[in-house]
Amino acid sequence: DRYSRIYEFGEEIGHVLNNADEVYLFEFPITSAKEPGIDIDMNYVLQHVKNGKIIEETQEWADYFKDYKDSIFLMMSSKNVYDFREMLISSTK
Repeated sequence: DRYSRIYEFGEEIGHVLNNADEVYLFEFPITSAKEPGIDIDMNYVLQHVKNGKIIEETQEWADYFKDYKDSIFLMMSSKNVYDFREMLISSTK
């Protein structure tokens, strides 16, 4: 499950993400089932990231990136990030 993977590898994930200039994380989906004994959120990873923050999948956050014209965005998730990708593409044109 999501939570146990993040719980097990959160520190390593954070250290790898430090290779990026900036890191933006989405919170777990509200509908994802928590696992017994594991009560974490994405702050668990964020505490290991030097230049990161948690953002929401909203048009306002997509607009935040409007001046990132010559940038590479790498999105990885176990949930659907395609809607945010489309908002991001529209905002950076």
